[in-house]
Amino acid sequence: MQHNLGFCRSCWTMPGRFMFSLVILSLIFTPALILITQWPKAANWIHNIVLKKVQLYPQSAGYKTWIDSPVTTTRAYRLFNVTNYMTVMSSPNSPIEIQETDPFMYKLLIRKNDIEWFNDNTEVTYTVERFFERLGIFDKTLLEGEGAFVNIPRVLFRTRFDRKPDQNFFAGSGLNVFNYTHAVDLIEGFNSATFSLIRSNMMGPNTEKYGYIYRYNTSRGYNYTIRTGFNDSVDKGRMLDYKTEYNPTRLAAINVFQADFCRPVQLRYSQTIPMFGFDAVHEYVLRLVDYETCSHMNETCEESVYLDISKCFSDKDKHESTIYFEPITGTPIKAQLRIQLNTNTYIDRIKVDRYGNAKETDSRGVKRVIPMFWIDQTITLNKSTLRRLRVANRILRIGRRIYETIKVGHMIVAFLLCLAVIAFFEAMHYVRQHRSIAKLTTKSRNPETSGRRTSVSDNLLA
Repeated sequence: MQHNLGFCRSCWTMPGRFMFSLVILSLIFTPALILITQWPKAANWIHNIVLKKVQLYPQSAGYKTWIDSPVTTTRAYRLFNVTNYMTVMSSPNSPIEIQETDPFMYKLLIRKNDIEWFNDNTEVTYTVERFFERLGIFDKTLLEGEGAFVNIPRVLFRTRFDRKPDQNFFAGSGLNVFNYTHAVDLIEGFNSATFSLIRSNMMGPNTEKYGYIYRYNTSRGYNYTIRTGFNDSVDKGRMLDYKTEYNPTRLAAINVFQADFCRPVQLRYSQTIPMFGFDAVHEYVLRLVDYETCSHMNETCEESVYLDISKCFSDKDKHESTIYFEPITGTPIKAQLRIQLNTNTYIDRIKVDRYGNAKETDSRGVKRVIPMFWIDQTITLNKSTLRRLRVANRILRIGRRIYETIKVGHMIVAFLLCLAVIAFFEAMHYVRQHRSIAKLTTKSRNPETSGRRTSVSDNLLA
């Protein structure tokens, strides 16, 4: 019994245990109390750390990710094969029947060159070099697929003549508005008699052939000047100037410029929605705007309806194009650009004799909108960068929720309640302990109980 009592004496006393509990509670509640009272400053500090990572100035972390963008860009081309092209040329007002090809998938890489900084690093000028490469292996169906597609060189050449062209036009370009050929050649480059007529007058890079991506592949025909957002992150990426050797313009405060179509792409706010593991991302819808009819370039500008390829306009997109922005840094998480390009050109009626020979007629050309191809481009932020942004957003989200739901008064009440609970259990423990000691003391003073214990001990020893 003395051993048990000695063990109890070595235990913490009630004041000691109470002080220990108080220290533990302080370690738990003090950071939470600081978080609640100082959260706006803490959130601003976290914001500044994140924004510093993407700030654009020479040799900064943001500069490195700007040069080597952590995104994957893929582009799908689907060409429109006019299956009744002979009927359309014989009777230009006939309905156009089209068949869409399987997608030709390409990966697009962009390299920035000739970088120069101006105005205390608030503006940067650079050239863009683009590289297209096939995404995966093209199967036999893609490589050997043929059809009747819009003859773009002939369409360009046709713009030089009136509604009823003279014989020189037909002598140089032939009668066929459509080019029956392999679809892949229209994308990656081809030569034709009509192309040779306009080649000397073509402006821009890669004029040895004509192709939808051939002209831009490995080219340096694009020169941009943008704001870096050095003093204001909201201004980062705002374009001040875009120039090429064949299409000089100066457009202020345009968010995106689509070099493929030589026209600006407006970003218009659509909605804020939860997506990609974030509570909120800002969705912006892309709108193609005709700069010649709406030079002030604000949200009231109407979208372009037709593509006039002689002036390099873009047509109305078939489906919605969207960009999703991460709300802290404004980093694009995902962009989807979907555009169908058509040409509004003259179809010159032909006559086909019983032997299958085609001849021109004296009829005037009929202007028709003919589908050319469909582009579906996807730009996706790499997983590692996306993961880091999610962590920052998660920290800010949890901190904001704690700050908005728990007040200082609540913290004080919770702290006092915890102390009261600890004090109550300590008091209960103290009372039970003293009752146990009192019982043991009473039994030790009772002679009968003491003698009975001695007898039992003697019997055991015997």
